[in-house]
Amino acid sequence: MKAKIFQRNIMNNAEQVSYNLVNSFDEAEIELNSQTIKIKAKNGETFQYKLAFSERDTFTETYLGQFDNGSKFRLTKPVGVALEMTKLKSSAIDAFSLGSISPTGWAIHFYLFT
Repeated sequence: MKAKIFQRNIMNNAEQVSYNLVNSFDEAEIELNSQTIKIKAKNGETFQYKLAFSERDTFTETYLGQFDNGSKFRLTKPVGVALEMTKLKSSAIDAFSLGSISPTGWAIHFYLFT
């Protein structure tokens, strides 16, 4: 599936490298499951990160991962009604957000299309 950024949230400068990396995933080819996310960026670079389940609530599932530089991240996916609303709003097949672990950090939100 192809990822398309639909929103970026404020970040702190300490996490600029991770933010810049994830920002480069706009229009990347994405393979996402409950254990890994594989990314093939537009520039041809490929990335693969292991995911560990963290929590699930009524609207989302959250996983934790780690970038190659050691920085940890969270990946959040809408589920149930939240996913259905996302699909109706955007015509996307799925969606996910990548963000820092810090509550004052950054997050970038993606829709997934075929």
